[in-house]
Amino acid sequence: MSSKGVSEMYTVPRLQDSNVRSVPKFKTPDKYAKIRTKLLEKLDPLEVDIYILLLENDARRIIEMADLIGFDRTETYHLVSALQNKGLVTATFRHPIKFTAVPVKKAFKILSRTKNKFYIKIL
Repeated sequence: MSSKGVSEMYTVPRLQDSNVRSVPKFKTPDKYAKIRTKLLEKLDPLEVDIYILLLENDARRIIEMADLIGFDRTETYHLVSALQNKGLVTATFRHPIKFTAVPVKKAFKILSRTKNKFYIKIL
């Protein structure tokens, strides 16, 4: 028998503090800089990173996005779900489920909910 106690033999990894957000390894390409600045007025910076990642990379699974952006799968799922609820991301109905960003003009239209056309100026 080992001299280790039960708690030492079976350690459970500690979850991150819910107030601490991951630092993404994904860097926004320069061509999306203006779009990113405008999106930051309405969205969380991590949601913006996911949206731009999907804009640049077409349809992706959650695990692929998590690997590219450097978040854990669960946090990525929550961010994508929030974007889906806002209407900025769509999902396929096939297995595996893949997610796609709506076009930029449509995203700004959804976020503005007004008849202003400020979104055309940045394109």
